[in-house]
Amino acid sequence: MFICAIKACGSVGVIRSGEQLYSDIIIRGLEGDVTVCNSLIYMYANCNCLTEAEYLFHKIVVKSEVSWNTMIAAYWDRGQSEEALDCYGRLQNSGSNPGSVTVVCSLKACGSMGTICKGNEIHMQAAFQGIEKELYVGNTLVDMYAKCGCLSEAQKVFNDLSERDNVSYNALITGWAQLGESRIVLEVFERMIRDGIDPDFFTFINILNACCHAGLLEEGQLFFHIMTNEFCIVSTPDHHSCLVNLFGRAGLVHEAVIVMNRMPFHPNIIVWHIILAACQKWGNAELGLEAFEHTLQLNEMDTAAYFCMCNIYSESSEG
Repeated sequence: MFICAIKACGSVGVIRSGEQLYSDIIIRGLEGDVTVCNSLIYMYANCNCLTEAEYLFHKIVVKSEVSWNTMIAAYWDRGQSEEALDCYGRLQNSGSNPGSVTVVCSLKACGSMGTICKGNEIHMQAAFQGIEKELYVGNTLVDMYAKCGCLSEAQKVFNDLSERDNVSYNALITGWAQLGESRIVLEVFERMIRDGIDPDFFTFINILNACCHAGLLEEGQLFFHIMTNEFCIVSTPDHHSCLVNLFGRAGLVHEAVIVMNRMPFHPNIIVWHIILAACQKWGNAELGLEAFEHTLQLNEMDTAAYFCMCNIYSESSEG
């Protein structure tokens, strides 16, 4: 009864009710029960009371797998990657084997920090335990290696997966896209379609970005059409920003403005920055001034916009 009630308090963030339950637990002498303690750690962590969660965690003499999972996940969820990895190290020193959830949270921490050596170590541990090919773990390994810039390792883990899903492909596509490997991005996308895996809005953001960086104007327009018409994915401001950027990078600044004006939402500051950058690159001072004025309407202290406009005037006067 206590465990379910405590977890419910943690899920909805009702700390006061949870602490009343904690008082009842102490009165009944259940504070030393590891399952009850795990629930309390979860509650405090979810209510952003990490100090209290840590206090209870350290009080547990014999920690269970759930204890470690809950604490490491709490650190990761709150952006404390270093603490998550430190906790993982203490888990190893205790002689316990990490579960899949612990491995995944620790790998995510490695990816966010770019600590490839620790990521390799956790990968070896996962392989030793026979969990590296579990989809959840495998996907996180692909993502970790990709975020660390180790795409050959990410590709190898991906190829070794017994099954793949949308998350697997997105992690690999994102990694190759960040390295500017547009050709490989499109090859992975084609493989995704052949495997019968449906792309999502995030997949197409990476595909469109890859087309931008490679100057693939026609292909980018085609992928946007495929996204909206074949996969019925509702376009977001990010997709339209990519499309505007596609034309801007190709030197078609007027066409980029037309694409921007046809967007089903008001241009945000990112889009105006794209137009400004295109105007600077291709020496269009007139459109650059218009984009600059619109940018200042959204943020009058936009330093990047002032810098870009100065460059536009400087380069036009030199010409």
